[in-house]
Amino acid sequence: MIIWNLTPHPVTLFDAQGKEVLRQIDARGQRVYLKEMPRKVGEYLADIPLVGPPDYQEVRGLPPVPPDGDIPALIVSRMVAPFVADLWPGRVLVPDTSRESVVRDGRGRVIGVSRLEDWSL
Repeated sequence: MIIWNLTPHPVTLFDAQGKEVLRQIDARGQRVYLKEMPRKVGEYLADIPLVGPPDYQEVRGLPPVPPDGDIPALIVSRMVAPFVADLWPGRVLVPDTSRESVVRDGRGRVIGVSRLEDWSL
């Protein structure tokens, strides 16, 4: 199976114990993101301007489906996944950063995961 990583960073997959690297999937150099239109509210909180939540308009950067019929699985961010899952004919995957899956180094930084979430199910 072909997997395209459309996030801006490599995804490192560990074994279930978080000890051994099983695979690293490098970023493809193309990322999928959402076009957002912030809505200005015009209020202030302690002199800090406030805006409403962004209104996501469309998916940007989604590659075309390869014409040869071998549809790759895509790794995308969790924010983008529900939008891409409706558009992509193959699997849409997200690094599972839950406590059960995330792998951290000695300083607490995320260095990988042991599972991927499948948003195409």
